[in-house]
Amino acid sequence: MTAAFVVPRDTRLPRAAIVAIYGLVLLWAGGEVLRSLARVDSVVFTGYVQVGEAVLQGKDPYGGGLAGINTWPPFFFFVAAGLALLARGISLLGALFLWQLGGVLAIWGCLKLCARLYVDGGDTLTFWPRSADRLAFVSAAVLVPFIMMARLFQEHAQHTQINVQVLFLVLLAFYWFRGARPALGGSALALAASVKAVPVALVLYLVYKRAWRETGWTLLFLVLLAFYWFRGARPALGGSALALAASVKAVPVALVLYLVYKRAWRETGWTLAYLVLLNLALPVFVLGPHETATYWHRWREVSDVQIAGAGSAHYYNQSLLAALKRLLPGGGVALPLFYALAALGAAGLAWAFRHDPPDLRDPRTAAELATCLGALVVVDPLAWKAHYVTLVAAYFFCWEALRRLPAGGGGAGWWRWALWWGSFACVSLSAPLVVGERINNALETANVILVGALLVIGLALSLRPRLRPLPSRSAAP
Repeated sequence: MTAAFVVPRDTRLPRAAIVAIYGLVLLWAGGEVLRSLARVDSVVFTGYVQVGEAVLQGKDPYGGGLAGINTWPPFFFFVAAGLALLARGISLLGALFLWQLGGVLAIWGCLKLCARLYVDGGDTLTFWPRSADRLAFVSAAVLVPFIMMARLFQEHAQHTQINVQVLFLVLLAFYWFRGARPALGGSALALAASVKAVPVALVLYLVYKRAWRETGWTLLFLVLLAFYWFRGARPALGGSALALAASVKAVPVALVLYLVYKRAWRETGWTLAYLVLLNLALPVFVLGPHETATYWHRWREVSDVQIAGAGSAHYYNQSLLAALKRLLPGGGVALPLFYALAALGAAGLAWAFRHDPPDLRDPRTAAELATCLGALVVVDPLAWKAHYVTLVAAYFFCWEALRRLPAGGGGAGWWRWALWWGSFACVSLSAPLVVGERINNALETANVILVGALLVIGLALSLRPRLRPLPSRSAAP
């Protein structure tokens, strides 16, 4: 071994293979960035900019041709407007290049955070090999989950979406939570939940875990601050913080019911007063009464149309709802059955996690996070293939746990490996590059990505009883 070329920990690959892997990955990343620049008019990012331009020009962000692409809640207008300003300043191609570069870095950030959450020694991970005692990208603990996810990462980069960036924020939030830094973790999860609605469900998970500090900070630092002020006999300030949190995302409204349940009448009164101020008085003052009502109504209208419409049953949509619509066309059975199955799944997860400690620093919480991240996309009514990048946490956890199974376990382990490889076959081997476009379309019509996700989620659940303390909690950076 020479100083110029270090073989990192946890790899049996020859040096030639290591060089080839780095070359292929860098070529892929660069190729996807350049390919998106050549098709700028047909990528999702251009839709983000169009929504931002509508906001900046005072037009309806849900009107005209934007109705088919803008399913984002009103908070996303700020993100879209920022991207539109960036495109104005440096050109649309320049903005797209920076966006794609950020997406590639977010993929690496997700891998790095998953290593810290699930792999012994994950805190030492670097992209390039630096030491024989440290992990690198080509280490088996990182490379194998990346290969399992390569097709989904490619889908994300191809369509220039925002899902990996949101996933990075969620993983960063829970890493900070485990490091006893709830303020930083809450800010990251709040930003993710404000940009994309699905992570809001993780707030309910925090409540389920009785992680009150993390729950509060997650809601834009505000809910915890509210209850801190409530306990300090400062109901006006507490009500303002809770009202602001509830104005950004609807979930904190449920905490108003908690205040009523506790008969905290002053806190309830101040919170309701600030809710009226933030959700009625302030928007009416800035936007006018008509625009305020129209934006929220249009968002709900567009979302409902997208979910209920026939287009949501397209094979591009790999959600549970879309699968039910394809299996049970007509009759209006799919939607109520979807809600019933989603509720049953949530109850099942709560039952499975019932004996786990509430401490977010416990390693079992990381396993729960891996399961929940995958399950959230399954029950998202509009879950395109690229949305399943959240499975990376489950693949990291399962790979580490599978490698710890005793050798020669026979019946104790073969079926778990069958789930592992079955998931890989569904998610990756169904790609057009492998089976062709027509077969891929047929497989996706048969919900192949959803099936692959369910397999790895089931595998993660089956491996939880064997979970050991991996990795030990380390200090946050």
